[in-house]
Amino acid sequence: MVRRPGRCTLQALVVLACAPLLPAAPFIRGDLNGDATVDLSDPIATLLHLFQGGTAPTCRDAGDSNDDGQLDIADALYTLNFLFTGGPAPGFPFPYCDEDPSADTLDCAEYVCPPAQNEIVSIRSVGDGIEIELSTTRPFPARALYPILCIGGVLSSSLSRHPDGEATTIIFTLTREEFDGAMDGALVTVQYGACSEDLTDLRPYWGLWIFEPLDKGILDA
Repeated sequence: MVRRPGRCTLQALVVLACAPLLPAAPFIRGDLNGDATVDLSDPIATLLHLFQGGTAPTCRDAGDSNDDGQLDIADALYTLNFLFTGGPAPGFPFPYCDEDPSADTLDCAEYVCPPAQNEIVSIRSVGDGIEIELSTTRPFPARALYPILCIGGVLSSSLSRHPDGEATTIIFTLTREEFDGAMDGALVTVQYGACSEDLTDLRPYWGLWIFEPLDKGILDA
């Protein structure tokens, strides 16, 4: 299980104590009630939990809308401000499910992320090469993070672009030789840095997008 470092303050160092390490389960920030949507029900759930003995959240970290490491009334006000007065949106991870990069003491024992909808949009001939266009409801990584196209766990292309800057669409360019060498019917994935055939070693909400098996028959269809 992935763990985050505990938060160590100066006072904590004086007493030689730090906050405990906590699991970094993926979640959507601001979604305290865990319905995969940030709306009015979330600040209401926060206030009921804090002041009326409402149901304890299973992912307290998701309720930390302002990302200050605490779950309190400020989070409910932050979400209301975002929803109704044009205030700033909750910080990352929002609006998609991912892991919290911030170190804090809020736990997230349980959160069910909505499954990403991934699709091979097209496979088309472009000049002397082949373009494979993929779409998802969970944004692809920026090119600086080196997303790669893997077919059957084998690197097929590292040349990618986001058309019109749209992070939910990515186009990989392959040579004819690379496309011909890819195994028809092999699973198509987008990964980071290097291809892994063992997908159980990868974190599904951070560095892995899974598509249907390659169908070369849709080339230029």
